[in-house]
Amino acid sequence: KNQKEANNEELVNILLNAFIDARLFGSSFAFKAEEVKRESNRKADWKPIPKTMTGAVQLNMGEVLHKIEEVDIHGTSIFASGQDKTQGTFTTYFGLRYGLIGFSGVANEHSAEISKMSDEDYEYLLKAMWHGVRVCGNTRTKVGQIPHLLIDIKYKAGEEFQFGRLHDYVKMVAANSKDKKDEKEWASPEDYKLDMSLIVKRLEEQKNRIETVRYAKSSDIQFAKGLPSEWQDLDVENLQQ
Repeated sequence: KNQKEANNEELVNILLNAFIDARLFGSSFAFKAEEVKRESNRKADWKPIPKTMTGAVQLNMGEVLHKIEEVDIHGTSIFASGQDKTQGTFTTYFGLRYGLIGFSGVANEHSAEISKMSDEDYEYLLKAMWHGVRVCGNTRTKVGQIPHLLIDIKYKAGEEFQFGRLHDYVKMVAANSKDKKDEKEWASPEDYKLDMSLIVKRLEEQKNRIETVRYAKSSDIQFAKGLPSEWQDLDVENLQQ
């Protein structure tokens, strides 16, 4: 009440302070002129500056890291529109028998200054990605999905360098070298191991630019070789901090 109407940069700052998703991923600030309550002869004309903001965090589309078997599942559905109407229809949807899907992303420090993304916001994001994969597995297309590995690389201040597509450096090999099972037949982490040798090599080549490497892993995932001892544990399970 009796508060000055916000506009331009002030309006954008209010929105950024209120919404973590805008600070992380950016937003398009679009407003429609509306009548002001109790002032029908005046319309609020909000003009945010800037109108669009690129988020500090950018994630790529997920990609399956091995050969997979695509399956089509058939069924029937009934959408009753009345008490005595039970007519149904045939349905078909496509899915993967099993797939390990890799994602990569970048958090840009310069964009973070503009969008007001804080270190605390970033830590929340890491935990949200880990828990989000797990808790969203209650739909037909996501049933049973589990997070298996999360790697966070922090570069030294002032370094204008970053790896892209980290999942390209992760390979999958059969858990048992004597097992003749085809990749398409893999159905759980018991069937394969992650070969991290290439990503370890690439990070070692750029170690002078890197401050820390942190990781979180599920208890099911197996590695072909142990991870470097200098890699630190990433605590994503504790949501209280």
